[in-house]
Amino acid sequence: MPRRDLDAWAVALGVSDDDAAIGRLAQMEWLTRELQEQYARICDRLRGVDERGLAARAADRFDVAHEQLFWAKRDFLLHERGF
Repeated sequence: MPRRDLDAWAVALGVSDDDAAIGRLAQMEWLTRELQEQYARICDRLRGVDERGLAARAADRFDVAHEQLFWAKRDFLLHERGF
């Protein structure tokens, strides 16, 4: 990720250095995973096919969010190492 994108992430996260950004992104990854697990428990109680299909699509969004947080954190780790 280009430097300016990392700067934008840092501003959005409200942090001033790479270590703080990595910590905040790790926290958000954990929260996203926790919400995904809670959501899965709710979805398990759904009965209708339509409801379960819509719920599955929403669950996919959790996966995407979690993955994007991972890649942003990775880019900060690489930047921290000077790559």
